Amino acid sequence: MLIFSHLNWRSLFVYFLLCKLLFSGSFAVQAETQLHVVTEEWPPFNYTDKNGQIVGRSTMVVEQLLRSANISYQIHSYPWVRALQRAKKVPNTMIYSIFQTPERVDQFKWLCPLIESPKIFLFRLASRNDLADLTLTQLSEHTVAVIKNDVADDFLRHNTQVHVDSSSLGVTNFRKLIAGRVDYMASTEFTMIENIKAQGLNDKIVVPEIAIAAATPKPLCMAFNLETDDTLIAKIATQMTKLKHQ
Repeated sequence: MLIFSHLNWRSLFVYFLLCKLLFSGSFAVQAETQLHVVTEEWPPFNYTDKNGQIVGRSTMVVEQLLRSANISYQIHSYPWVRALQRAKKVPNTMIYSIFQTPERVDQFKWLCPLIESPKIFLFRLASRNDLADLTLTQLSEHTVAVIKNDVADDFLRHNTQVHVDSSSLGVTNFRKLIAGRVDYMASTEFTMIENIKAQGLNDKIVVPEIAIAAATPKPLCMAFNLETDDTLIAKIATQMTKLKHQ
């Protein structure tokens, strides 16, 4: 009160107006640089470790890029379908690791490649010799476990006659394979190894029977909601270019 006693009401009004503009401007800058990041459980590329931290090969690159670009962010892991929907609907949201398929090109803004694209195989139990040496065209009577709405799911549904059994989590598909509830499981070699380790099983329990290269489109990317600030994406792109030249 003693400070304000020397100011007239007009001066006070100007003072409070300037304070409001200053703080609102500060919050606006923070809002512009805040990025919502979503991913899925897809070891070893992106997954939650035993300490509850989201880690993995892709996560390491994403965090390096965002920190270098001085962008505030939070990463959340969801089942793939939910993560994909959030990235499509929520502005300033980025999803990784995601394949840039023809169907998805116009749904997002893209930065590619994030990491080298892994190959996808149809794995079978090593004990299922009756499934050996078959081709995709011979699987019309067989069932393949896939992640719902991922590239293997889309490819198999539109290009083969196989029976597709979709789940939201890869570990669910792995358990189905081990229990004999499905004939094959679509997976990368890296992810299959992680599933085997997590269950404490022998690494010879499954074999990669059929490579489905057509279901592994390149590249593997970061994809941004269409309403994401272009300036924010440009900052990340600059850091990606620098990282490639290191």
